[in-house]
Amino acid sequence: MAHCASVERCIWLFERYRNDSVRGVRDYVSLVFGLISVFSWAVAEIPQIITNFKNGSTEGVSLAFLMTWVAGDFFNLFGCLLEPATLPTQFYTALVYTITTVVLVWQTLYYGHIRKWWKAKKAKSSPEV
Repeated sequence: MAHCASVERCIWLFERYRNDSVRGVRDYVSLVFGLISVFSWAVAEIPQIITNFKNGSTEGVSLAFLMTWVAGDFFNLFGCLLEPATLPTQFYTALVYTITTVVLVWQTLYYGHIRKWWKAKKAKSSPEV
């Protein structure tokens, strides 16, 4: 187990959950790049979610693609839950990925199928003038 020369040189969260420390510029750069990567992946689906909502449509979004994606997210999340050494950041990242992908799947089902079915049902039940 590595120890920091001073408390100021340690990153508390990293040290607390990993029992390790970040030393030197290379470690800090690696940590920053890793955090940027996680953040980028965490927000990657949000523009699509917003566009779908504004347009009221998920035209061009493949449900098969999303189902494959959400299956991978669920396996990742369950793997985090089963592994006792999982870092909290790994679990929360997997949770965010799963939630955003489930939102996309829900939008695709709603806009592509449920809403169309509901409108067709409503049109059939309304009296013709």
